[in-house]
This record gives sequence, C-alpha cells and structure tokens, in this order.
Amino acid sequence: MFNIDQVKYEVLQSAESADNFRQIIYPYERTTNDFRFTVGNLKDFEGLLKLQRIGIGNLMRPVTPYLPANNLTYCTKCWKLGHVQRDCNSDKAKCKCCLEVYHPQHNETCSKQPTCAQCGLKHHSLDPSCLEVKNYRCNLNKAVKEALNDGVIQLDNRYLTQQIPQQNFELRRNEFPLWNQPFSNNKIEKRNINVWNTPFENEQPLERLEIKIDHIGRFITNSQEILIRIASEAKKTECVISNTCEIIEEVITGINDLTEKVLKPMAIRLGDQVVKKNVDELANWALALNDKFKRVLRESKICNEVEHVTRPKDLLENMVQQGIIL
Repeated sequence: MFNIDQVKYEVLQSAESADNFRQIIYPYERTTNDFRFTVGNLKDFEGLLKLQRIGIGNLMRPVTPYLPANNLTYCTKCWKLGHVQRDCNSDKAKCKCCLEVYHPQHNETCSKQPTCAQCGLKHHSLDPSCLEVKNYRCNLNKAVKEALNDGVIQLDNRYLTQQIPQQNFELRRNEFPLWNQPFSNNKIEKRNINVWNTPFENEQPLERLEIKIDHIGRFITNSQEILIRIASEAKKTECVISNTCEIIEEVITGINDLTEKVLKPMAIRLGDQVVKKNVDELANWALALNDKFKRVLRESKICNEVEHVTRPKDLLENMVQQGIIL
C-alpha cells in the first residue's frame, strides 16, 4: 500500500502540472488503493497515457484516465430510484431523512431518524450499503456495458483503458524436476522474455531538456555581449591612461626644462642664496618625480606582460581561440 505523498512524488517526476491528488474512497473494501489527480497540461496528460505505468516504490502501477461512475437516477421529491422529480407521481415532497411530508416548519419537527425510500430500513435512501441501491447500480452498469458493446454509446478513444499485454506462462518439465529424481543434464532452453513489450515513450523530458539548452544558449550569448562590452571599455580606458601618461611626462619634462634653463640662471644672476636653494630643491624634486614616474611605467609594463591574458580584451581573444566563444 502506498500513501498519497509517495504517489504525488513519483507522478510529478513525469508530469509537473499534476495537482489535486486525493485517494478514491470506495463503499466496499479493496485490496489496492486508487488515487485520482488532475493534469492541467495536455502534453503531460498524453505523456502519462503513453507511459501506461509509473514506478511507485518497487512496483509498476498502471495509469489510466479517470472515468466517473454511472450516476444514479433518483427523484428529489420522493427519493426513489428510477425517475426524476418532473416525472414523479407523488403529490407532496418528502423529507430526505425521515420521508415525512415536507413543509416550511418540518426542520423543527423532523425526527432525524433516516428511513430508506427503497426498502424501508433505517438508513438513508441512497446509502451504498442498501441492497436495492446495489441491485439498481449493478443493473445500470450492466445496461451501460451492453449499450457500449452494441454501439449505442461511444466513448472517446483517449478515455479507453489501455490494456497492458501480458505474456502467457509456458510450463517446461525439464526446468522443474521432481525432488526424488536427479536433475537432468540437458541444457535449459534460453528464451527471450519480454514481459513489458510496450516501449516507454514520453516526450516531456526531451522537451524540458531542449528548453534548458535554449536558456543556456541565451546565457552564453548574453555573456559574449558583456565580455565584448568589457573589452571595448577596457580598450578605451587603456587609451585614456596612455594619453594621461604622455601628458604627465610632458609636464615633468617642462618643469625640468624650466628649472634648468630659466630659474637657475635667474637665481645665479640675482645672487640670492635663498632663491638659489629653492630652485635647486625644485630641480631635485622634478628629477625625483621623473625617476619615480619612469619606474612606475616600467613596473606597469612588466605587470601587463606577465598578466597579459587576464585583461578583458585578451581574455575574450583567448576564449575565441579555444573555441569557447564562436
């Protein structure tokens, strides 16, 4: 026996749109439990019908379309079977429970003791345990089956129960020797036993896989566009940095020329030691700044050569060469 959680888990593996799982309650005892559920997606519904069976626990259980039971024809006026209210010959309506004449104040005077309109026993008129109800349902089912066989009633093909073919058992005496006789040395005939000769066909997993592959392809395309934009921005930034370095180099060179060619001769002519000292400090600062700037440029060039592949532009080119990006 399986519970509803096990059935729900296994069914959702094949049909994601399955919902409203509930167990079918029968008025009589059964050796198996039947479960009913709805499938909102038509493709999932047809896929389950193609599967014909689902593995639950360690057993294969059949999956068939739900066919509701044949409805009983009964009167809501006298509560008897076989006719409806508009065809009833009774003059007055009766209570569903006690079968007394129903009037506006009947709820206050009703005995609440059920009485069957079919057999007169102390149970409700439509109780499944009533013998009259059982006989009526049995005759109804028999009449419906005869109408189906005669072609008077026709069902849609997709609602017909699909029978699972079974292999007939064939007894071979040499495979089952008697206990008081030695086992025959004859070789046992090998047979190909195809118990489940109906292939499993379900297009739903393949369709979901195609959808996931499509999503991955879109993600890769978006990643390519992002990498291209990053490479473009990196190239622009590299140009800006290069131009800035050239400007800084020109400024430092201009400061050195101004110090050596203008400020120093003026300080010597003036003979002012304070001015000369300041000019010398400015010249030394310009030389130190020039050396530091050149050292930074050399270190930056070395880093670019060592970590060349880590730049966005080179990373994109490397991925293209390896065939990662087409």
